[in-house]
Amino acid sequence: MDQKLGRVKKVSLLRPFKKRLYRKLRIKKLKPYKLTYYLFLLLILGLGVNELGHIINGNFTSYSVDAKESYYKASLNVDPSAITVNNRAEVLGIAYQEKKINSTIDLLDKRAFVFDQYFLANDSPLFGYGKYFVEKCDQYGAPKDCITVIAIARNETNLCKYQLSAEMFNCWGFGGGGVNRIQFSNFEESIDRVTKVLVENYGTQYMEDPSLMEGTFCGPQEECHNWGNSIKFFIRQIEEFSKSVGMGSLLELRNN
Repeated sequence: MDQKLGRVKKVSLLRPFKKRLYRKLRIKKLKPYKLTYYLFLLLILGLGVNELGHIINGNFTSYSVDAKESYYKASLNVDPSAITVNNRAEVLGIAYQEKKINSTIDLLDKRAFVFDQYFLANDSPLFGYGKYFVEKCDQYGAPKDCITVIAIARNETNLCKYQLSAEMFNCWGFGGGGVNRIQFSNFEESIDRVTKVLVENYGTQYMEDPSLMEGTFCGPQEECHNWGNSIKFFIRQIEEFSKSVGMGSLLELRNN
């Protein structure tokens, strides 16, 4: 029995901890009634750390959801609910993982999807025009993968991220530099013109091996001597991007 209190002493596992805490509070001249306040702050901090853990662990899908909503509704007129997209976010960018497309949309043209996701990942104003690239490649008989047209835009203007290129709707440097560069009315016009010229003025073999046209498309100057290899680099990059978003190889379409 506790002689002082006259009742059975309650045993508490937290009592030693509370005694130490009260002692420290008194040393710091803080009153014990503020304990509740500090415990509340610790609880809030714990919840915040927990939510941060969820984000780092990958429970974040807004990028893919926004992308598929915009793409499937505006470009392909497909019900977004038919698509399952699972991705994981990283602190410094988006890692494309575990992306799957349901069999309910097997007729989806994966080229258009890959291109628009590639534009979106590179923050390009060309996002939303993936379907138009594919339509023009098929219309003029370009190689079925349609990658070369986009690879050239990536090499020449970083997918039209240069302000002047975007304002002129000329992502390929068509016409040359300075006053000779062609001003287009919109991206539809430029995509149509560029694809037609590449197929009809150069030929599909030049699109499959860009090194064959580096002396004419880029020019005879010294800086153009490795132009073809640069285009091939971006062709491979887009090919790998296609695989990373679960769409497989685009280059294999050349054999179909």
